[in-house]
Amino acid sequence: LNNGRWAAIFGNGYASAGGTAKLFIVYLDANAADGWDLDTDYKVIETNTTTGNGLSSPTLYDSNGDRIVDYVYAGDLQGNVWKFDLSSSESNLWKIANKSGSTYIPFFTARSATNQVQPITAPIEIGPAPPGKAGVMLYFGTGRFFAVGDNSNTQVQSFYALWDDFTNNNEITYSCSGGSCNRDTALQAQSILYEGPGPGTHEVRVTSTNSVNYSTRRGWYLDLLPPSGTAKGERVVSAPLLRHGRVIFTTLIPSTAACSYGGTSWLMELQASTGGRLDYSAFDFNDDDLFNGSDYVTVTIGGVSQTIPVSGLASKVGIIKTPTVISAGEKEYKLASGTTGEIASVKEKGGGAGFGRVSWQELFAQ
Repeated sequence: LNNGRWAAIFGNGYASAGGTAKLFIVYLDANAADGWDLDTDYKVIETNTTTGNGLSSPTLYDSNGDRIVDYVYAGDLQGNVWKFDLSSSESNLWKIANKSGSTYIPFFTARSATNQVQPITAPIEIGPAPPGKAGVMLYFGTGRFFAVGDNSNTQVQSFYALWDDFTNNNEITYSCSGGSCNRDTALQAQSILYEGPGPGTHEVRVTSTNSVNYSTRRGWYLDLLPPSGTAKGERVVSAPLLRHGRVIFTTLIPSTAACSYGGTSWLMELQASTGGRLDYSAFDFNDDDLFNGSDYVTVTIGGVSQTIPVSGLASKVGIIKTPTVISAGEKEYKLASGTTGEIASVKEKGGGAGFGRVSWQELFAQ
């Protein structure tokens, strides 16, 4: 850390005695034998949240490349994204980054179009700012799946990408009143336009391709709502990935059916900067090691038939979480263990050659 000490950094979890969201910083050189002393052995940065809350797994950010943590981002059960400022060398100056008057406030609060809080239980992924902009992008989904009743909750959850431009008082806000919220004043909406049969035996999704004007918007969002408009309780409870300009995340749709292995998932791949549909195929559906028009799907959108790339792939192995990625040059494989007990392997478009050595050979002088 910036005070020269090493520490373990974590949230207080969802069932803490105080019931609010707190960030814990525990120094690794603390001498627990003589008891735990605040500030000497550990620090706590508290939020002003209500009870029934708790901080999720934090993500650490080094803003200047010196391998020292400067900021921490974490969500909570009330939909808040908290930004903690640890950039000072004086630990007594570490604090929540955003403030309104004398009150510390979250960087963002996730609420649905019907003004329902969207809990954040998955870690936040950090990526580059939009082209030509300073700062970072924050990627995360909403939803939870650990408490009684979660499996039957059909509230609409979302996936968000937020631009933190690192200016003062730069929190992202939008208007909410009664039973509605207008997120479109701050963020660009994307949507799921098609969900159904795709190439071969695959169930696929197609999303919108709306552009994002970052002079008037601070990011984008995708409601996890099928084209039918009937919510299925889809949510995100695992960390997203960033690869080759794409944001990759898995969703979870619970089920109480005895033969459904707890539910199912979707593997989604979108343009990271806009959240829109890719303009190429990320998937090799016909297994020809090519990623071209033969891997597209023909759908009717707005009364017009189109043959376009796929944005999401339904799991065939039940619920899956963040996949493991194995790179192989022009292609890569995403592996995920499912609740059926099987392993899913999805062949996808890689980032091309030039990723460095992928094997080694030991040489002996003769």
